[in-house]
Amino acid sequence: SWGWGNPQGPVIKLQDPSNNAWTTGLTSAFNAPERSALYSACFNIADLDRPIMTFSSFTHLGTGDGVVVEYSTDNLNVADEDKVWITLGSINQGLSTGVFWYNGVSLPTKPGKDETGYGWTGKDTQWRESKHSLANIPAADRDKVTFRFTIASAASEAGLDGFAVDNVRIGNGTRTVLIENFTNTASTDPNMKIVGDSVKGFVNSSTAGLELVKINYHVGFPGS
Repeated sequence: SWGWGNPQGPVIKLQDPSNNAWTTGLTSAFNAPERSALYSACFNIADLDRPIMTFSSFTHLGTGDGVVVEYSTDNLNVADEDKVWITLGSINQGLSTGVFWYNGVSLPTKPGKDETGYGWTGKDTQWRESKHSLANIPAADRDKVTFRFTIASAASEAGLDGFAVDNVRIGNGTRTVLIENFTNTASTDPNMKIVGDSVKGFVNSSTAGLELVKINYHVGFPGS
């Protein structure tokens, strides 16, 4: 039920009526139960130093329904059942690997080919921006990367809009995070050492200076 246009469903709408988005049902509820996917073009991201995927989305799904982002780097056609699709990112105990990246786990509809049970689910009231690094895609495979948004739903609720996506961007990350930490090596407070060690090991050398900068201050107070 994917369509390109200005969504005018009961819930999912664009503020600007002259803009378009991809959505499951442009003017009415989507076709639950549904298992389908929206495919991207094939990208060559080999020259990107900090590859990242960002997009805006609006979720309006029933309980247990979900949407995931998958990627593939093989040479098979997207219609080939043997094509390998890998779920991008994960979520564990409420902590996801990206910015607003999935909010559901153990979804019974298991969206995606590898059926991780992750996905965006529930009923949003506004558009949200999601971001995820593509650094885990092997460097040797980055010359041919295809993405897809995969939806899986049951017929549990009627009259829902489904899922919409807009402003998809594949490119370099443009932000650097700064972490500042204050410590005193003379302090006997065990919590100070725990915090200091955590910050010290927070990022590895391959990303230091690119995605995150750490500044550690060694101060003379509160003293021993």
